[in-house]
Amino acid sequence: LQSIESILEKHYTEEELQIIACLRLNRMSADPRVKKLKVQTGVVKRISKEKASYEKEADQLAKKVQDMEASKADEYVIKKQKECLEESRQMVPDTRNRLSKALEELRSLVAEYRGCWGPGSGC
Repeated sequence: LQSIESILEKHYTEEELQIIACLRLNRMSADPRVKKLKVQTGVVKRISKEKASYEKEADQLAKKVQDMEASKADEYVIKKQKECLEESRQMVPDTRNRLSKALEELRSLVAEYRGCWGPGSGC
């Protein structure tokens, strides 16, 4: 599974990552902006894990179906496993879209709060 840091590093500048790092400061936890960032970061992390889980499940089911076909298992059981495989495969694009939207929302929050913390903050 990808960590939230590796996901964020792919999508954000160093300045944006510093803003996100402010989430870990306890003295700022009462700030409603920090709460929004924490919630949205959690959403990104959860959906990322969900996407990885569906991809892993689809890979495992594909191997299982292939093994069942090679061993000439019952056709009904193979058919049902193929249905499960197709359901898992269908969830990946949906989850990818939700992850993209969640990342965009987090990116928007980071851009909105840029410059809000630290010396000479303007928010």
